Amino acid sequence: MSKNVITLFQQDKEIKYTTSAENFNMQNILVKNYNGDATPDTIIAKGYCQSDEFLRTIIKYHNPKDANGKRKFMSHCFVITGKKMADGLDHTFIITDAVLNQFPTLEQKIDITKQAIDFFHKQIKHDESSVPNVCFLNYSGHFNIKNKTACDCVLLQYACEQLKLNAKFFSSQLDFALSHESQEIKSKSDAPGLADIIVVNDINEGNSIVKSFMLNGWKCYGYILGLDETVILNSRFNINQNLEAIDFIS
Repeated sequence: MSKNVITLFQQDKEIKYTTSAENFNMQNILVKNYNGDATPDTIIAKGYCQSDEFLRTIIKYHNPKDANGKRKFMSHCFVITGKKMADGLDHTFIITDAVLNQFPTLEQKIDITKQAIDFFHKQIKHDESSVPNVCFLNYSGHFNIKNKTACDCVLLQYACEQLKLNAKFFSSQLDFALSHESQEIKSKSDAPGLADIIVVNDINEGNSIVKSFMLNGWKCYGYILGLDETVILNSRFNINQNLEAIDFIS
């Protein structure tokens, strides 16, 4: 592996999921152990530590404020892979943002969507011309003026289409997004195909969906988007998949 892997952890625990990592104690790193001079080839992986501690370190060293006092916009995506869909098909897809942006505004959701599409092109298909299906999760399944989430999804879809992002957009329920059979039953027109990217409404919704996939044996690789370095942020429950997450983007 040619990548420089740095693993951040809080307690002195044996790190079994990487063989080429320098390990830094989170309690010292904020002061002196790591000066943030990582190259774009550096991979930084969360070890056995709290996510908020890890994120404070990343923001401090890798997302400094600019001259106007602003930081780069960051989001998070989980790549879900490793098992078959309900229809028996192999499918790898992205869920975003279930970690960083807890209750994002519509404007932030546009940025979240842009970063997920960019990640899909670079890391999933390795092809800028590929066109992913993006689903804005809407549990009513259709437009409903009394349902704020349904209204937001319609506005978000319209905004992304006006920006001419390299993707196809639709708004629907989770089963519709991930099942051809559900699309055949529920669709009144041409079915969009399985979602390659699912944009959740908030952290509570996203976390519940991702954890349900984890508990059912799916591979869930978590990445922070928007920075120069590759930053891997998995749940401690899922920490044994860090090495696979490194291999996936290497």
